[in-house]
Amino acid sequence: MTGRLSQWLRPVAAVAGVVAVAAVLVLVNGHDGSDRSLSPRIPPTCQTNQADSAGERNALASRALKRQDAALRLGSQAGYLATWDSRAQGARWHAEHIYANLRALRITELDPRYDGAGSGLSLVAQQRLGTDAWKAEVDVSYALAASDPRRAETTVSFTFVRRGEVALVVAIEPAESKRTPIWLLPRLNVARSARTLVAATTAAEARRVGRHLRQAVEDVEKVLPSWAGKLVAYVPGNSVQLEALLAASPGSYDGIAAVTTTVDGSERQDAPVVIVVNPAVLDDLGPIGSHVVVTHESTHVATNAAVVKMPLWVAEG
Repeated sequence: MTGRLSQWLRPVAAVAGVVAVAAVLVLVNGHDGSDRSLSPRIPPTCQTNQADSAGERNALASRALKRQDAALRLGSQAGYLATWDSRAQGARWHAEHIYANLRALRITELDPRYDGAGSGLSLVAQQRLGTDAWKAEVDVSYALAASDPRRAETTVSFTFVRRGEVALVVAIEPAESKRTPIWLLPRLNVARSARTLVAATTAAEARRVGRHLRQAVEDVEKVLPSWAGKLVAYVPGNSVQLEALLAASPGSYDGIAAVTTTVDGSERQDAPVVIVVNPAVLDDLGPIGSHVVVTHESTHVATNAAVVKMPLWVAEG
């Protein structure tokens, strides 16, 4: 009897063992069989803190941008510089040269709008500035009010750092794949007349191209007497700056003396238009050749060829 009972109990014990193992697996993995023990979990409080931190940064940066633009509108260099981080290496110089360029171009506002979708700081920058620094994209809109009231629209990259209860600016750089605004180039020399403006990296180039533009105004009016517009030209210092202004690939403008385009690269009908000069090529053409090129590009400005759809042979005359 005992032998029979033990034989009957053995399969029962085996079944009980299987059930026990299954129960343990359910407790470890969850009732649906998923391996929850291997899934990373972020506590709700941690997620909330991260969201709060991002929201706080956004608010601090937005306030910093408003203070900076208010100072620009007032023409207050002290107020503008106060929005920059004086502790960060090179920030003071960066701020002074941007402010000087904006004032020279008579840009009185950038109307900045915080985007927040930044590419992230480099490891070197993060180590230098600390964990309270971040990079974010900012949409800006500006006009050379005295020469062209139409507004250029683009995106630039700001680096911010938190100091106590405020955010300060450390750097302003071109955003990836966007055209570099002229005011981010090294210190500009600006030459202007009633109907022309030239922004160049050297005073000599500003004067030389300025003379060509003034003559071009007269020449274009002879052909288009109803035109009463103004001419704006940028003269970068080298091919790298030229390609940055046009967001162009290296070498793509090596053989071109000048190009007429919208300031921000858009095809908006109300976008401001500029003649971008390649001094390395223009200088080799001599006085007559240079004048012909500048007058040709000025005709493009007068006919709005940069934004009007037309066959190339018509645009190029």
